Amino acid sequence: MEFFIKKNATLPLLKFEVFQDGRSDFNNLQNLSGTSSSYLTLIDPINSEIKFASRPCSIVTGQSEYDESKIIYFVQYQFKNNETKN
Repeated sequence: MEFFIKKNATLPLLKFEVFQDGRSDFNNLQNLSGTSSSYLTLIDPINSEIKFASRPCSIVTGQSEYDESKIIYFVQYQFKNNETKN
């Protein structure tokens, strides 16, 4: 996934949808989101430099635009001020 953040941005939020690939354990995500820990690692694809590793993130839910009865899941990470300096 590719995304851009302005240099020195004030607390930007990265939020992306969890892709449902048809595996039978996807429905267990609802149970795991309250009892599990989620972590995010960002790597620069140009020089393979690790920007940060194992930062805690959260799993949040939302409703589908097309089917209001369908719950969708998002991974969400709130950047800190020092993470957007470069």
